[in-house]
Amino acid sequence: ERGFADATAFADFITQIEQACGLKASANPVMPQALPEKRGLSAFRDFASNLRAGVLFALLRPSAPAHLRVSVLQVVLLVLAGLMTGLAYDFAMVGFDGEFYWYALPYQLVATPGILLCAWAVSNCSPRGSNIPAGSLALLAPLIPLQFLLYALIPLLQDTRLASLLPLITYLGWGWIAIVMVVALVRTLELAADQRLAAVLGILFLFTALQFMSAGETRLWNPKFS
Repeated sequence: ERGFADATAFADFITQIEQACGLKASANPVMPQALPEKRGLSAFRDFASNLRAGVLFALLRPSAPAHLRVSVLQVVLLVLAGLMTGLAYDFAMVGFDGEFYWYALPYQLVATPGILLCAWAVSNCSPRGSNIPAGSLALLAPLIPLQFLLYALIPLLQDTRLASLLPLITYLGWGWIAIVMVVALVRTLELAADQRLAAVLGILFLFTALQFMSAGETRLWNPKFS
């Protein structure tokens, strides 16, 4: 409007555009639909919706971001869900004759700051601006069901003829998790084609950092030593 002599000239210009396009200009144009933040729902319903989004992400379904419920609480709940998944796997491998190993908690939680850093770095490339909770949920939501599936397969196959293939299955499983995370970041943060390299580099950084930082004992449930 500043480029016109007065408000009347600007109004005449708008009228000409409307006549040429056959459209009615709106003072409040429709903006792109924002990522759902339905905090009125209960935390557990939001959590279930995020798990559903994770399954859809794992299947590479484009509708997955619509089921995300973004909040800091949901990030915390998914981190705890990841811990419980790891604990269930350790319990399945060790059995009842074990005990909780508190010193493993830092190793189990070391992925959390890496995920937050990755979400911050990649979301800064998004046209929506920095959104760390949304980026974190895009990483955590598909991780939970895929990690659960992978951890369920290992005990089931370790005493079968397919036991020799477990290392290959594990590598393929984590490879698929990495691919799904990249796609989840791209779709959730609506990254343009020239911004998607940031998602790939962010996931590469995350997985590389975890390889160096997760050294040592990481099992939460260990056999009892008398």
